[in-house]
Amino acid sequence: LAQALADAEQGDGTTLQAIADLYNGRNADGTYSNESEAMAVIDCASGLTDMDDLAGWDLVGVSPLFGPIVAASLSLTEAPAFCDPANVEPQASIAFTGAAPVIVIGGTGDPATPFPMAERMVNRIGPQATLVVFDGEGHGQSLTDPCLLDVVTQTLLTATAPAAGTVCTQQG
Repeated sequence: LAQALADAEQGDGTTLQAIADLYNGRNADGTYSNESEAMAVIDCASGLTDMDDLAGWDLVGVSPLFGPIVAASLSLTEAPAFCDPANVEPQASIAFTGAAPVIVIGGTGDPATPFPMAERMVNRIGPQATLVVFDGEGHGQSLTDPCLLDVVTQTLLTATAPAAGTVCTQQG
């Protein structure tokens, strides 16, 4: 982003445009994906997102410039109709009955998946699920953080869950 902004100051907005297109799901042919809308529906229908939790976020207070945009993209300005329990089909059980361990990684500073969602998922999966806490910033850290990579690798190699209460703290 810093390089894109520096380039834009010099009159080249190509990288900023590419970032905006990526964020907004704009395809090369000028059409847009429906990923944002689909994710909102999936979040609500999964039962893992609690609109009351999200409604308490003061995005505008934290960021007067970007807060309103983020709030609108997350449908936080009002709970969408598809989040109304009367409009949602009954949820299927996601309880896991297999023998293999299931690890759920929840990041305390994950901008895309709030930590309470990881806790809810572990509770819904059942006793085979183990929550691994990533104490740091970012989304999708399991392939870049050395501690998480080790936890995932060891689980796959040994078919043994990590110890309950495992925490990986972001390095650097």
